Amino acid sequence: AILAGVFAASIRLLQTLFSPSGQQSAAATALTTLIVVAAFDPIKAWLQRFVDARFKEVSNPEARWKAFHEQVRTFVQMNDAVASAGRLLEEAVAVFDAKQGAVFLKGAGEMQLVHRVGPSQDAPELVISIDHQGIQFGRLALGPRRNGRPYDANDRDLLLQTANAVASAMAL
Repeated sequence: AILAGVFAASIRLLQTLFSPSGQQSAAATALTTLIVVAAFDPIKAWLQRFVDARFKEVSNPEARWKAFHEQVRTFVQMNDAVASAGRLLEEAVAVFDAKQGAVFLKGAGEMQLVHRVGPSQDAPELVISIDHQGIQFGRLALGPRRNGRPYDANDRDLLLQTANAVASAMAL
């Protein structure tokens, strides 16, 4: 709109200067076009500064630091076998609505409990191995579901896929 206004004003002024009789002047049109093209970048830059000054998000260093902290925490957790296994168990218990669960990791040649969710009163109904390329890193056990529904083959496959992805991260 600003450029259209500059063009209209310039063409009117230059037509009057180049052709006092009121006829169209090709030179006036060419000169007006050059003026508009030359004015485009400075006008655009001025408008951008105006918009940025009034509408740009205010810098919040605390929020930026918290976001960085969350990224670091996630990275460390993914590179920590115990933390990754614990998160796997917590997510599995929540997603599959299990009453309880436990995750074991292999250490010193035997399976060791590294994380438990809920009471350990019921026998596990679903146990899967946490493997990557034939190497067993651990075992995940889920207790019965809160709604009493049994686990099916699809549940087992979904859990195995994620457990194996976690094992893959542990192998790195």
